Amino acid sequence: MTPKLPRSPLTTRLSSSARETEDRIRSIFQWKKKRPPALVLAVTAGLIVLCGGLVSCQERTQPVTLVMDTQYYDTQGNYIEIPALAMSADEQPTEGVSAINQALSQLRAEYQDILDGDIADSFLSAAENHCLLYPSETQRYWNLLFFREAFHTDLNTGHITSLVYDKETGQQVTLEEALELAGQTADGLYQALANQYDPTLGQDIPGADLCIQNQAVEGFRMGADGNPIFYLTARVDDRDDAVSDFVSGSDNLYIWSGGTFTLYDQYTVTDLQPLVPAQECTDLDPPLWRQWNFSGGEPDGGLSSASGLKLSDSDTKLRDKLILTYYQQAYPEWNTYWLTEKPSVPQEGDEGLDSAVYAGETPLYETTGVAFWIQKAQYSSGQWVPFPQRSLIVLSQGQDGSFQGVLGEPTASFSIEGMEIEDIIRQTAWNLLDINVCLYRDGYPNPIGPGNWYDLFRPAYDGEPEIQILEGWEPIYSEGSYWDRWSLDGLSAWRYYAADQDTFALNTLDVTRDDFATPRGIRVGATRAEVQAAYPEAVTGNYWDKYPDEPDMLFYIAWGDHDPSQVTDFSDLDFPGFGPAILFFFEGDTLRQITLTDMFD
Repeated sequence: MTPKLPRSPLTTRLSSSARETEDRIRSIFQWKKKRPPALVLAVTAGLIVLCGGLVSCQERTQPVTLVMDTQYYDTQGNYIEIPALAMSADEQPTEGVSAINQALSQLRAEYQDILDGDIADSFLSAAENHCLLYPSETQRYWNLLFFREAFHTDLNTGHITSLVYDKETGQQVTLEEALELAGQTADGLYQALANQYDPTLGQDIPGADLCIQNQAVEGFRMGADGNPIFYLTARVDDRDDAVSDFVSGSDNLYIWSGGTFTLYDQYTVTDLQPLVPAQECTDLDPPLWRQWNFSGGEPDGGLSSASGLKLSDSDTKLRDKLILTYYQQAYPEWNTYWLTEKPSVPQEGDEGLDSAVYAGETPLYETTGVAFWIQKAQYSSGQWVPFPQRSLIVLSQGQDGSFQGVLGEPTASFSIEGMEIEDIIRQTAWNLLDINVCLYRDGYPNPIGPGNWYDLFRPAYDGEPEIQILEGWEPIYSEGSYWDRWSLDGLSAWRYYAADQDTFALNTLDVTRDDFATPRGIRVGATRAEVQAAYPEAVTGNYWDKYPDEPDMLFYIAWGDHDPSQVTDFSDLDFPGFGPAILFFFEGDTLRQITLTDMFD
């Protein structure tokens, strides 16, 4: 039995007759007495509005794609990735697309000086400006997460910029909306961060009272499950520095997901700890930094050359004055001056500085090392004769862009041929005999190795070192100079004190603690296989017959050029093996000691 439908002035009986159907439709629009036209027209208008709303909703959910606007990677470590949201050319951008693209345009403008190669008057440093994109797409959202940092110290973290687009509504998702969706508040997240980490801070520092402070929610993204993930920065420092100052403090980045925080360690980033899990990221072509960096590759087309350093007249004058002063003090036996200021009657043997050409730069903790090629000439037999090779000199540049002084020039004890300019600068600035033979202590920016000495220990935390003057040790190069042995738990150093320069220089360092690592990442506790993989050119044998009781060792000689596939033992080397070296001592298959040393003639 067919159920009866309720009668309504807005209904009409359906008919299988086409003619009857046509008459009824005509009756509706011509008002044949019984149909109230105002009501019908109102309903009709309402239907039209609803249909318009459906069309509008359909327009807002038109496909939105991600396209790259800027991908810039140069040899100075400037990596900038800025995309744009795109829709079909036939569609008008939604409000959210327009808002996000405007924000992206403003973001790009912040890096315009780097992109244009004009940083002389910029607030940016010349190197290591990062704007790294981690894009991800879920069924409903586009997430654009940027990890941003400039040249930094080991006590500062990067920052987050995030833009999230809701494909269903066509709107940009705000931080307030994300917090509401997660049932959180900014203050609640700040307190939760402190509650999670405060009890664990300073446990290894007796008497310290450390806490989380200066919390800030910097960005968010929508996870694959539709729930927000928040990114916060905060500082770990003494609760009150005026009362006690146990630590210098550090800024960190924390990720909140599902009610708990994790610390994002930007200094030991690997493909196992990216800012966004790889499986959630959207891969692009050409590849983004996150796609090529973790595999040890380079961007498509390689790294661009930095456009060079542009100096104002005052900066140029200061640079030239510092360079001239350095050469005059380092080589007092020569009468040195810039050729632009040469006397009318030069003297035989005078040295003239002809030009200073920018060679490159690299960050050095809180300053930047900037290298210049110097072309010299000597006045001989009535004419200026150019030196056959240019000299290299490294200056220190402050964060305000002004030159602070001369860090030095590559010493005669090593060749810079084939070296990257950044390595030459670091080696010169750090006074290392070789940049490959050194150790980095966790948490400290400068390495220690043969040729230099940095005190990487604080007595308040590490205890007082034992220092023993070594009587009768040779060679002694100046009156008042001496050798000593500096030792602390798990570390012993043999140093030379040069009285005429008031400096210490390391000769040999023995380390049995695991908070020191070589430039290739090897530290005490590594396996033999890990050492051999990191140092395939290491050889076996008794290093200069100095370790007769150590049959199980490998050593890396920085100035060696042998073929590892052909030469595996020290006795087979074609050269004497002078210079800096790293020695690895094993117990079974475990590295128990690392020794740095310099064998000089």
